[in-house]
Amino acid sequence: MDTFFPYPMLLKPFVSEPIWGSEQWVCSAHEHGQSVIINGAYAGRGLRDVLEAYGFPPQPLPLVKIIEAREKLSVQVHPADGSPILKEGERGKTECWLILEAAPKASLVLGLERQVAAEAFQAAIAENALEPLLHYEPVRAGNAFFIPPGTIHAIGGGITLAEVQQCSDTTYRIYDYGRLQDGKPRQLHTEQALAVSKLQPVQAKTELPIECAHFKTYLCRKGTVPPFAFLHLLVLEGTAAVQTQNFEIPLRQYGSLLLPPGFGAFEIKGTGTVLASYGKEVQE
Repeated sequence: MDTFFPYPMLLKPFVSEPIWGSEQWVCSAHEHGQSVIINGAYAGRGLRDVLEAYGFPPQPLPLVKIIEAREKLSVQVHPADGSPILKEGERGKTECWLILEAAPKASLVLGLERQVAAEAFQAAIAENALEPLLHYEPVRAGNAFFIPPGTIHAIGGGITLAEVQQCSDTTYRIYDYGRLQDGKPRQLHTEQALAVSKLQPVQAKTELPIECAHFKTYLCRKGTVPPFAFLHLLVLEGTAAVQTQNFEIPLRQYGSLLLPPGFGAFEIKGTGTVLASYGKEVQE
């Protein structure tokens, strides 16, 4: 195996445009959509491909997204690691959100208004009558939310947010408001969702930093790259430059930079707001 050359890697996002808006995977080593390195020795190569080529497992690296919801997303839920309903090779999904922009009266679905029996919940799905059971949380820019597995949730229309999550694309769609795509309803995953959903109220609102068994994410101005993990930096607003011992990398809004493990100290110059994230699924 060739020797890995560590340097600050600028990333181009994987972009998709679902029916509700747009999604940028600004830091992704997931097989369903890799970020592409656009500078230095590995320019033009997918991030997952580079990590695997040099012996780094891609799974511990958090998947970081910018989600722009022009319309509301489907109501959905994610399983936990080790869930018996996961297919071979699938992983659970823990995630968190930081609201960047929110239209007046914008809201999220977070859990239910009250505890509900599985039979009543399933009947409401079948009758396209789930909405009265859902809890709607008003939001504004700066709000943060932690979404553990089993939490029923949906992003409402008029919201732009940053999402940090496990490197997983496992989602069970519960309810889609009866809307159509290409003249047909989108697929629901009712049986899987019922197997993992917490049919009760939840408390998801929190503050940064957010830390769990899988990742840590926080706003930063300077710091040191962990010796055990890649550190991802994302400019949420404004402009900034990341200064290390041998590099200075300017970044615009949604600029995405990955610093290799043990890269050393860094400092953020400029007035931009920078979100830092790293994976914890390795030995610290």
